[in-house]
Amino acid sequence: MKSLQAMLLSLLLVPSLLLAAESDTWTLKPIDGNNTKQWASGSWTWDMGNPYVDNGAIWTVAYQDKTNAAPTETYLPMTKGTYVGFIRIWQGGEKVTKDPQMQYKNNSLITRPAKKSAHRSESVAVIFKPDTAGKYKVQIKATLVGVQNPSAGHARAGIYQISSDGRIAQTHEEQDMNINKSGAFGKNLPNEITFEQVLEFEAQQDLILRLQAVNPGNASVGSCKLQVETFQVQRVK
Repeated sequence: MKSLQAMLLSLLLVPSLLLAAESDTWTLKPIDGNNTKQWASGSWTWDMGNPYVDNGAIWTVAYQDKTNAAPTETYLPMTKGTYVGFIRIWQGGEKVTKDPQMQYKNNSLITRPAKKSAHRSESVAVIFKPDTAGKYKVQIKATLVGVQNPSAGHARAGIYQISSDGRIAQTHEEQDMNINKSGAFGKNLPNEITFEQVLEFEAQQDLILRLQAVNPGNASVGSCKLQVETFQVQRVK
């Protein structure tokens, strides 16, 4: 399977994509459907591809197919999955199923541990690469809306800026999260991650919102679902 880096390079070699009209604001498109044969207006459709070029910048929904992965380790682009009811799925892994381990659907990142031992699960992420170096105002808000077994573990979400060579990660936010439910692991853990700041980007730097499911012990937390409410990037002139 092609790595994300290889796929992005192939996109950047297509001149017609790079000649898109300049934009000063980029907003993550919804992935939604209003019936089984039609996408909701403005959606990021399967036909648009993944990654997809948005006025010069690049969006990717991706996954890391190993446990306990660092933010700098290899990301693979999700592929077209299937749909459940009205909801389309981008998924990690090759086997198409209605409930893949790693997925992005209904504007939510979803992952779960594959086993019950203590570890951080395979990761899911939304990645943004600006069209040029410069300063950008970043606004991100995401809410943990589901944890299958909240008493057994928790989710971990992070916002990272990765160096252009992929070797260094600057952590802007990273926190353990859980839903607000009696008996949930890590009493009073937040269920929301927010970030608003002007960042300096070098050419080819990535901004990553990542989710992992965490088993602190030998019981599975199950599926964790982080709904991306806002992911907007604006050029600062």
